Amino acid sequence: MIDFDHAAESPEANENRKRYGTAGCAAPEQYTSDQMLDQRTDIYAIGAVLRFMTEGTLDEGVESLTCSTGAFQRIIRTCMDPDREKRYGTAREAGSALEQLCVRELPVKKESKAVPSLNVVLTGSRPGAGTTHLAFGLCRYLTSQGYKVLYEEHNPSQAVHTLAQLSNLRSDRFGIYYVHRCFMKPWYGPAVRLREPEGFQVVLKDCGTDWQLARAELIKGGTVLLAAAAGNLWEKEHVDRMAETLELGSGEGTVKMLLLYRHMTGRRFKTVGLGDVIRGITRSGFKPEVFAAPEYADPFCLSKETEYF
Repeated sequence: MIDFDHAAESPEANENRKRYGTAGCAAPEQYTSDQMLDQRTDIYAIGAVLRFMTEGTLDEGVESLTCSTGAFQRIIRTCMDPDREKRYGTAREAGSALEQLCVRELPVKKESKAVPSLNVVLTGSRPGAGTTHLAFGLCRYLTSQGYKVLYEEHNPSQAVHTLAQLSNLRSDRFGIYYVHRCFMKPWYGPAVRLREPEGFQVVLKDCGTDWQLARAELIKGGTVLLAAAAGNLWEKEHVDRMAETLELGSGEGTVKMLLLYRHMTGRRFKTVGLGDVIRGITRSGFKPEVFAAPEYADPFCLSKETEYF
């Protein structure tokens, strides 16, 4: 939402005989004619919008039902102080206060004994290789086995949002949807910062075809890599380039790597030798275990064969 209002036309804002504003968003000085309007009038409105976004009301005096932090509430109160001299003097000051709040590190409780999640990073040799399909199936299977699993969409495919819209679902306060009995967090983009959920035993990070991002996630704390590749021998070039990008040097951690060839009709789902393709991967230093994945149309409804895989 962008409304420059008085800040854009501050000289003219004080020439009008009548003053206008939305009740609940309008600063006190907009209700009088003896005070000049300036950028601090708009800063009051910024605070009102932030309050509406977190509490769902423009009415003052309503008991807060929000779970936002005290620091965030102080920013809103500073923006909406009846005394203009006590508000932020510029939009830059208000923005800096919000920015500092976003990057603040949460205190770590020493007594906490939370078990770290098993981070599984997924990527694919090309669009259509089946990375997301594989991730959905794995999420559904592990969930059915009693594990608490979170699928995280680290690519702009919007697959999770689409599934949620089809079922008319709403996300929780962590931005997570419960889709087909699976916990799924869509990709919100770099500007959105949400609290990190806790308690998941396995986190599946779907990086799509962004190999650089997958490599960064592995270095940051990935423990398993699942690389999906279309099962056509003429796609060797895509697999080789993916392998070269994902190769980790010494000191960058030990990662369990599995290469899963999809669309392998007629092949058993076991380690397969694919001739020059596998030798090329080995030369690049990327030495995964190689499997052929069986076909399954619905990743949320698995057959016994697919569950065994």
